[in-house]
Amino acid sequence: HSCKPSIAQIVAALELEPLEGEGGYFHRTYQSEAVYDVDGNGTLRSASTAIYYLITEDTFSALHRLASDEIFHFYYGDAVQMLQIYENGTHRLLQIGSDILNGERFQASVLKGVWQATKLKS
Repeated sequence: HSCKPSIAQIVAALELEPLEGEGGYFHRTYQSEAVYDVDGNGTLRSASTAIYYLITEDTFSALHRLASDEIFHFYYGDAVQMLQIYENGTHRLLQIGSDILNGERFQASVLKGVWQATKLKS
């Protein structure tokens, strides 16, 4: 089937739900049973998780930071721009998508505590 699916079809097929506070749509596909204490204060987190995440023309990933490292994988759709802001005030703008000959990459990593935001590139 070569027709591009609609956003509604993608949301339904991948069982995505709105991601409150951050924006976009997501579905957790994996959560490790192994846990660790994030900062030695008794706050337990899964050692690893994986999600599907979708940004549309009407959504974006708001500026936020996480308590663990994160890796984004690009699978399908329009390219996105990700802003990362480091503690020392420096920043970088990443292009995540399939046009690898023009600087886009299939994946990007975000270190724990780094501020990040993502939007469609177009």
